[in-house]
Amino acid sequence: MAPASTSPRPDGLTAAVEQSLRAAVDRLGEPGRSGARRVIDAGGKRLRPDLVLRCAVLTTDGPAGDPSHDDVTVQAAAAVELLHSATLLHDDLLDDAPTRRGVGTVHEVEGPATAILAGDALIAQSWRLVAAAGAACGDLADALADMCSGEQRQSLLSFDADAGPLDVLRVAQLKTGALLRAAARIGGRRAGLSEAQVQALGAFGSDLGVALQLTDDLLDVAASAEAVGKPCGADFVGGTVTMPAVYAMAAGTSDAAELRDLLRPGLTVPEADRALALLRAGDGVARTAGLARSFARRAGRAMVQVTTLPGPAVDGGLVRALASAPLEYVQSQLQAPIGDRAESGANADDNALLMALVDDGRSDPTPTAGATGDGAATG
Repeated sequence: MAPASTSPRPDGLTAAVEQSLRAAVDRLGEPGRSGARRVIDAGGKRLRPDLVLRCAVLTTDGPAGDPSHDDVTVQAAAAVELLHSATLLHDDLLDDAPTRRGVGTVHEVEGPATAILAGDALIAQSWRLVAAAGAACGDLADALADMCSGEQRQSLLSFDADAGPLDVLRVAQLKTGALLRAAARIGGRRAGLSEAQVQALGAFGSDLGVALQLTDDLLDVAASAEAVGKPCGADFVGGTVTMPAVYAMAAGTSDAAELRDLLRPGLTVPEADRALALLRAGDGVARTAGLARSFARRAGRAMVQVTTLPGPAVDGGLVRALASAPLEYVQSQLQAPIGDRAESGANADDNALLMALVDDGRSDPTPTAGATGDGAATG
């Protein structure tokens, strides 16, 4: 998430998290063990356990120097990653994804039953670790409930050409932001921060998650297949409505009308290629990039707020490193596919309004058939 030179993680704890993950998998029986091992061994960025470790050392006079604190924090970080891995197994099955991180998905290689049961077993192992660590089970439980809600919302929006920006943002908050929110909160609790500081860390994690999701959605459209490890435009072809598509389909042009018509199951290869060309041609890419940057900046502001809230003193250097990380990451990911395209002043105003509205609507009911593009019931 942040450049290695600014990483506030304690040395050696990342390796300890990996050992804990593999030990958790080894405790499983077959056939679930092989499926769980496949997703754990595939690796990944490990952003979520990384965030637990970073937030756990933010205090200048907290318990982080105690070796037992490190052991408990490692278990909590591993618990977060196990839960994330479980959701990947289930998501791949729901999306019928053939590969993940360049290897065959568990349901493709070992069957749907193994994918479901391996995911369930990883959830159980996650709870085992977090309970043994005495960490915040409630934070993980809330995250899992939100992720399930986000998956349901996304399913209901499948192939919906009328989905709006708020619909997409709410899905991102729930599916991606929720577990990063939990990771930051758990780390903050391990550091002994006040509840107000912990909530600010949660806001950081949530906005970081939205920024990351918007960036991933944009790369699916704008990057090369080699860069993203799957065919470009796969989200659109599969019926997942992402922010670049929302903006492109709402443009009111002939291209927008054509793209709306192409949002249907069973596209031929030429039709899929045409849809990708239309997605790339409009302003949806630049507008999505601007929105991702806006959420990254707001995440940074939430992190800085930790220094001003009542509670234990925090290390200003570590806070600044974390605060700058979201925007640095987004910029680094977007540099190759879109360069430095800047959003217009009007779009920046739209972004601020969207961010305020999605905050107000976090507890809105799940969208149903007949909902408007922004999730409000029609009259």
